[in-house]
Amino acid sequence: MLTLLQFNPYHITTLLQCSEIFVHQRDFTVAGDLLERALFSLGRTLHSSFQRKLAEGSARLSFHHHENRDFFLCCWRYIKNLSQRGTWRTAEEYARLVLAMDPEDDPFMMCLVIDFLALKARQPERFLTLTEHPTLRRQYSDLPNIAFSSALAQLQLGNESLATEYLSKAITRFPWIPAMLYQELGVSAQLSPALWGVQPPENNPRQQILAGLYVERTKDLWKQPALTTFLADTCSTIYNLPRKVPGSELVLSDASSLTQSLVSLGRHVMLTDTPSLIRLLPRDIIELSTSSFDPLPPVDHAHNGGGDPAIPGPTAQETVDGGESFLELVMRMLPWLSVGEEGEIEGRRMDAAERALYRSVRQQLEQAGYPEDEFRRMADPTREREWTEEQRQDGQADGVDPVDGERQQEGEER
Repeated sequence: MLTLLQFNPYHITTLLQCSEIFVHQRDFTVAGDLLERALFSLGRTLHSSFQRKLAEGSARLSFHHHENRDFFLCCWRYIKNLSQRGTWRTAEEYARLVLAMDPEDDPFMMCLVIDFLALKARQPERFLTLTEHPTLRRQYSDLPNIAFSSALAQLQLGNESLATEYLSKAITRFPWIPAMLYQELGVSAQLSPALWGVQPPENNPRQQILAGLYVERTKDLWKQPALTTFLADTCSTIYNLPRKVPGSELVLSDASSLTQSLVSLGRHVMLTDTPSLIRLLPRDIIELSTSSFDPLPPVDHAHNGGGDPAIPGPTAQETVDGGESFLELVMRMLPWLSVGEEGEIEGRRMDAAERALYRSVRQQLEQAGYPEDEFRRMADPTREREWTEEQRQDGQADGVDPVDGERQQEGEER
């Protein structure tokens, strides 16, 4: 991989892979340099109007395109690298950039980390302005990190009474967070009876993951004596909870259903690399994560290149008789592309099952728009050289080589 990088020093995917290698070797300086080089390469590919649209807040990148997913992944890893350096303000700026590229779907769930980065960067005003936007307020209504971090943001601004009100509302909505924080921080103060022993709802895996993410990410922040006292004092004022806790309703009717929000959350958990939280993901989500360079691609993605993913057409996931994918059958049929007229192949005759499979794949190829003659020519590359002396002489008389003439015609058709 490093040798490949020497010959292609600005290949983005190679830069991302090599950066990950240096991360595993705990050489974060070189890993960050490679990520910066990848960001430079990505910046050179942007359209000239992208900077203007970015300043206007209208720049968007579709996560369905494989090239765009490299940008999201590169920024995510660079944010982690910046956090390790302690440059929280720059990390918060990049988090806002990634969020602005797709604020509605938020494929990397930056909403789960931007609050922590804003508090570490001492940017409470920017965080509150973002979360109090009418559209995002509804979108973030079930996120415990937004509710609790809003209280801490008010505390950083010096609004202690408003911070207490925000924290009380957050505890009432997500009453399992204080118990988890108390256990993680080892707080000696006794928890209120109304909050003692409250756990995330068992029928809601989403809330279990969100709670675990928030506690794991912000436990060092809450260890500050002033914040620990602020939490204990506020919890002591909670004497009862509503009968139906607002955050305990079942968000997903089926834990194994591959909804877009669950896939995005699973992608965030996979990139965070916390084993205890990965175990909470449905098996369907874990099985989809097959690579580190493209973790959990969109469920409805139809390609790995450019173009409109909504364009219909044969894909590798289309199946034929027998349940195998179209691509798998084509790969199996490659030696059969030159089957003789009597059904013989490689000196033997096909049996009944092979003939049925052969006819099925031929039908699929014709429906996909690939004629049989084209595949026979591909299977026998010497066919284009099988010209009689008379045909070659006729072509030379016209001043055209028959082989070159056929290649030129194929090029024009393409």
